[in-house]
Amino acid sequence: MTNLTMAAIKALSKPGRYSDGGTLYSYVAPGRSKSWVQRVTINGRRHDIELGLWPVVPLARARRRAFAKRVLIADGGGPLAEKHKAAAPMFQ
Repeated sequence: MTNLTMAAIKALSKPGRYSDGGTLYSYVAPGRSKSWVQRVTINGRRHDIELGLWPVVPLARARRRAFAKRVLIADGGGPLAEKHKAAAPMFQ
């Protein structure tokens, strides 16, 4: 299990996905912006869940968010259902 450090994250400049271990990744976009992504498998399908932009979301908070989502999935919940529910239009 590889753990990223704040110094290592600052130094990342090549586009790609860098593992923090488990399901958490630091993603460097082609424009060099950095964000946190969690790769999970739900019902046999792989999903990438965005956890926020770096440095707005620091490493410790990204780890907490990833852990909370793993617990939710293990308990049979779906973090993607919350996202779709929030994006659905509301008609009154």
